[in-house]
Amino acid sequence: MTPARPRKFIKSVQNNRKRNKFIKLFLIIVLFFLFLNLGFQIPKFVKAINSPFKNFPASISNKNRVDMDFRTNILLASINDKNELVSLNIISFDPVENKFLFIAVPTEKFRDKFSSNNLDPLVNSVKRTLYVPVDGYFIFDTGNVINEELVAKARDELFSFRFLTNLIVNKEFADSHIRTNLRLSQFFKVAWRFKKARDDKIDFMTLRDLTSFSIEKVGEALVDSKILSENTSVEIKTTSSSLQEGWELKQIINNLGASVILTNSNEEVDKTTIYVLDEKQNTLRRLKSVVNGEVLEAKDVSSVADIVVVLGKSEEAF
Repeated sequence: MTPARPRKFIKSVQNNRKRNKFIKLFLIIVLFFLFLNLGFQIPKFVKAINSPFKNFPASISNKNRVDMDFRTNILLASINDKNELVSLNIISFDPVENKFLFIAVPTEKFRDKFSSNNLDPLVNSVKRTLYVPVDGYFIFDTGNVINEELVAKARDELFSFRFLTNLIVNKEFADSHIRTNLRLSQFFKVAWRFKKARDDKIDFMTLRDLTSFSIEKVGEALVDSKILSENTSVEIKTTSSSLQEGWELKQIINNLGASVILTNSNEEVDKTTIYVLDEKQNTLRRLKSVVNGEVLEAKDVSSVADIVVVLGKSEEAF
């Protein structure tokens, strides 16, 4: 006869084998349904991720791809269910040092400039008030005031496990509540750098007012190191009809990091033109994204400056 203890051992081994077979079968069934579900989800996922963000009618939406090799300024705004401006910020991203600066701007002056039918009045007003180029925008219709606490929460959530496992849901939320001229690839590029930036590379500035002192602080904070290092001089030629526009453009280019002289011309031209005397690659490339003008070689133009911008009368220069 077989002793009782070996019989129990044999029975235990047999039970373990049955249990292992059951576990394997269960895992196979689970994996089968996971892959089956994934097969149905992939087309939906690809469609959601590849679909562009929605945007507002605006000249800025029709511009070429945002050049994020330079300091990039993004208008970040929040509106409520009545299409009223609740919060206004500028996010400035410096790709050289991977730094982010969030500037909270008082909304009073800009509330009547916002319209979902045309974003140009708001963008132009911000450019001409703060004297900084605006390269893109994010408009949220959640009605939340964008502050440091909200930014910190968004940073924690970006690329988290929950974020990655809910990409479709997140994209559907973005399509419903966010308007932007940025492409999806650009959004992920900035979002990834923002997620990985050190805490000391993320800063906040709050403008209590829009006095000349406050605006000057913004200009100093948003100088582009790539432009500054080229030591470029720019001459802006204006006429009596474009003097104000020339002065505003001078402030913007100054805040980019170039030195600017403003001269007056008696000869009016139809279209704004950028003449290149000494090709400063970075400055010229950045100016092309800021100034609405054709770039030409300066054959018959003389100037002590490296680049000459002649303002035209037929359209806005920037």
